[in-house]
This record gives sequence, structure tokens and C-alpha cells, in this order.
Amino acid sequence: MMSETLCQAKKDSELKAGQESLDSPASLAGSSGRRPPKILYVSIAVGLLTFASLLLFGLLPRLSTESELNEAHGAQAKSIRKVAFTQVKKPVGETSLTLPASLEPIQEIPIFARCDGYLVQRFVDIGDRVKAGQLLATIDAPELDRQVEQAEADLHQSQAQVKAAEAELARARAVVSTSEAAVHKLQANLVFSRQQLARYSQLVQEGAISREMKDEKQRDLDSDLAGLEAAQAEVNANQAQVASLAEKVAVSKAAVGSYRAALGRALSQQSFKTVKAPADGVIVSRNIDAGSLVSEGSDNAKKELLRLAKTDPLRVMVAVPQSFYRHIKVGSKVQLNVNEFSDRKLQGVVAKVAGGLDAASRTMLTEVHVGNASGILKPGMYATVKFEAGEERPKAKRAASSASSATLDTTNTLESSASFDNKRFRIPASSLVVKPEGLFVAKLSDGDRVHFQKVVLGRDFGKQIEILDGIASGERLVLDPDVDLKEGQQVEVYD
Repeated sequence: MMSETLCQAKKDSELKAGQESLDSPASLAGSSGRRPPKILYVSIAVGLLTFASLLLFGLLPRLSTESELNEAHGAQAKSIRKVAFTQVKKPVGETSLTLPASLEPIQEIPIFARCDGYLVQRFVDIGDRVKAGQLLATIDAPELDRQVEQAEADLHQSQAQVKAAEAELARARAVVSTSEAAVHKLQANLVFSRQQLARYSQLVQEGAISREMKDEKQRDLDSDLAGLEAAQAEVNANQAQVASLAEKVAVSKAAVGSYRAALGRALSQQSFKTVKAPADGVIVSRNIDAGSLVSEGSDNAKKELLRLAKTDPLRVMVAVPQSFYRHIKVGSKVQLNVNEFSDRKLQGVVAKVAGGLDAASRTMLTEVHVGNASGILKPGMYATVKFEAGEERPKAKRAASSASSATLDTTNTLESSASFDNKRFRIPASSLVVKPEGLFVAKLSDGDRVHFQKVVLGRDFGKQIEILDGIASGERLVLDPDVDLKEGQQVEVYD
């Protein structure tokens, strides 16, 4: 190949030299009849020699390098690459999942002031353990004392008004009784007057008495009728007065109830001068000291007095990944590890499980409770939670021909779950091959040829990765596959 290149270069130089000779000064000189100078021929010869030398020295290294590359490529094509492999094995025994978490109090209660005033004294500080109902602080609020006094005075006044109204009602009822008695007397007199008039009318007809005497009895009868009507009207008026006074008594009693409620509200407000613990716990923060001005309310503009945390039990909020959520059951026990207490076995219980997974992180929020009667665990501590999950082997019963479609769906789900669990494998993380199309492993066929198989990842165990689908037990996978490893390439394996 080199000789052919040199021959071609020589021919090219000769053609160029012939062309230059046609246009050389000698030919021009012949045409003009003059001989060119000798130095011109020397310059042309030197130029040709220089060009040939540069061409020769530029091509030789390139041709040598190309030859070496071709030889190396041929040797590499003839050689077989050696690769290490691992065999897929099913994990034995129980599997587990360890997740980071933070210890939190089971309940954290901010304590605000319920009245305006100045803090007289604070009886607790951070770190103090308190019981429900224990006195924490006292507030000076003289306005509340005056409100209580005013409510008491109003109540006493309304009660006196009730008594006065009841006395008036009693007097009015007595008057009604007297007027009714007068009516009864007038009714009796009216009966007697009518009898007298009847007798005198008979005597007048017999001529025993004069007509004037009969007229006197008629006058007595008319007088008794008029008196009875007046007495009856007085009875009606007195009864109306009784009804009015009875209503007045009812209104007074209602006012008493209102003032009594106002007094109770004032007393309740007055009781807020003493701040008490709403539950058992430990004081984790305080923001006030004696003499501080405090305000009623719990909005953002108001400063909380104290913060109480219930630390027995503690709770741990853990985000369990989708690949493990089926193993989380309420009531199952978990193991906690705190670096500061590595010599102690801490055990928790799954208390609550979210009903769904978070769409952004594909995790399920799980709440774990940990007993802390001794108080050695503190809120905010870092811990790890280890969930244990045995290998599931659901026994799926085939549905009978008469079973309902719901039963058939349940059976199919169980069978799918069983086959899904049987495909869980752990492989070294170095066996994964990342491509734009997804995640693959390089499988070795019986003839030691490479086949890239797409896989579905499960949990990440650090040096090992769980594979949910794509491989089977006993298959061989290439360890640390090179990026230039090709599909179907023949390799030589070694342990």
C-alpha cells in the first residue's frame, strides 16, 4: 500500500513538472529567441525536491498509524472479551426495609393567654414535667374582677325586683279575692231582693200593702243589680292586674337568669387568670417571664405563653415506598434504632396507615408509636425504622364454575400477587445498565452471548437492588458491563 502511494505521488510530481516545463522561461525564451539564465533551472529543481520531501514525510506517519489501527482492530475482532458474572438467586428468609425518621411528640399543645393582663408569676420552665390541671402561671387582670362585681350587683338587683314583683302580685291576688267575695255577697242580696219584690207584688195585687212599698223593693232590686255589675267589673280589673303582675314576675325571673349567666361568664373569665396544664406532658418552650404583658387569643399576632408536649408515647411519621406498602399492617411491630441508644432494643407499633399513596413521591404515610415512659427519647431525635416482611405465599383457590364474577376477580388478584412475589430478586447494583430506553441487565445465554433485558426495579438496598420483573432464578448476569458491550456479542466468562 505504501509503494502504491509513493508511485502515485511520483507520477503526480512528474505531471506537474511537465506542465511547469511547458510554461517555463526556457520555452518562453525559445519563442523569443533568448536563452533563460541557469539559476532559474536550479530554483525549479530545488522547489520540486522540497515539495516531494514534504509530501513524503507527511504521508509516511499517517500511513503507519492507519496500518497500526487496522491491525489492532483486527486483533480485537478476533479476541473474545472476558467478563465476570453473577447468578440470580432468590432471597432466603425475611426481607426488611429500613427508613429514616424523626421522633415527634404524640401531641404538641401551644398554651395561650385567655385574658388580657400582666403575668404575675410563672411556676414552670422548659423541661419540667407537669400533670393535667397543674398551675403553670397567674395573670393580673383587675378588669375581670370589676366585671364579676358588676355582674353580682346586677344579679342581686334583679333578684330584688323579682321579690317586689311577687309581692305586688300577691297583693293583687288578695284584692281579686276580696272583690270576688263582694260579688258573691251582691249576688245573694240580688236573690233576696227578687224574692222580696215577688212577695210585695203579690201583696199589692191582694190589696194588703200599698204600691209605694212594692216600688221600694223594685228600687232595691235595681240597686243590687247595679252593685253586682260594678263589683264584677272590679273583679275583672283586678284579675287583669294579677295577670300583668304575673308577667312582670316572669320577666324579672328571666332577668335574674340572664344576670346569673353573665356572672357565670365573668367568673369563667376570671378563672383564666390562672393558667393550668391541659394535659400531662413536658414543657418544651416558654416565651414569657414575670411582668410581661399578655393578650387574649391564639392568632399569629399573639405570642404563646408555653408549649406542652406529650412524649409518652412518641410517634414516628414514615413515608413507605410503593414497592413495600402491602407489607404494612396496623398493629404490626417494627424495630427502631437510635444511634445514642444502640445498646437498647426499641420497639414500636404501627398505629395508623394512610388510605392512599402520595402521587408526587409514590409513598404511603405511616404512623408508628413508641413507648417512652422513662423519657429517655426526646422529640426531634433522628432514628431509623426497620419494617420486617416475610416472603408472602398467598394460597389462591380456584373459583368454582358457579362462583360469582367478584369471586373470580379476587382469585385472579391473589394469583397475580403470588406470581408477582415469586419474581422478586436481588442483584448487585453494578449489574444495572442505564440506557435512554430504561434500565437493563446484561444476561448471558447458554452460548455465553450477551442479551440486554429490560427490568423493573423494586427497593434499593445499597449494594443490592431488588428486581420485580425481567429476570428469573438461576440466570447469569454480567457484572460491571462495559458501555461498548454489544447485543449478541460472544464473551468468555470467569468467576
